[in-house]
Formats: sequence, C-alpha cells, structure tokens
Amino acid sequence: MQDEILTNLAKIADLKVISRTSVMKYKGGPERNLRDIAKALGVAHVMEGSVQRAGGRVRVSAQLIDARSDTHLWAGRYDRELADVFTIQTEIAQQIADQLRAKLSPQEKAALGQ
Repeated sequence: MQDEILTNLAKIADLKVISRTSVMKYKGGPERNLRDIAKALGVAHVMEGSVQRAGGRVRVSAQLIDARSDTHLWAGRYDRELADVFTIQTEIAQQIADQLRAKLSPQEKAALGQ
C-alpha cells in the first residue's frame, strides 16, 4: 500500500517524495519526535497510515501531517471491498496532492488515474 501511494505521489513533479527505503528505519525501534524525523529526512510533511483486513474488506487510514507544527492537515478512512484497494491508493494520493496544493499537469492527472 505504502509503495503504491508513494509511487503515485512521485509521479507529480511539484512534489518531492522521499524513498520508502529512507523512511523504513523510523518504522520500529525507539520512539522519535516527528519533527526530528522530518528534519533528518529534509521534509516538511509526513504521511502516516495503517491497513486492516477482515475477510473480503479492507480499512485504510491515512494522515498527512505538517511536521513543523506536528498538526494534521488531512486524514481519511476508507472502508471498502478488498477489490477496491487500487482505487483507494489513487484516492489517497490525489487527496494528499490536493492538500499540498500540488500543481498537476494533464499527464500527471492521467497517470494518477491509472
């Protein structure tokens, strides 16, 4: 899920997206301050989320956080059939791009929709 959302966001030239490899070292281990993590990565915003699955359904929660103030800019929860997981990924990427006011070319809009 994370890889696909990051891939969608990386297609937008107006956004700088840090690789999954760079952020994975912060997933576990000792607790860290979000501001410190963002500073180490050189980013202003952080995306967090979780995925739960029950039978043929999936719940995806995603949050976009302004790391400088540690405040939520946007949060969304998607309860859908598992078959809709690709649509959810696209919707989350689009919501994040909208919240960051990223300028999307017609080609980038089309790429997000694929």
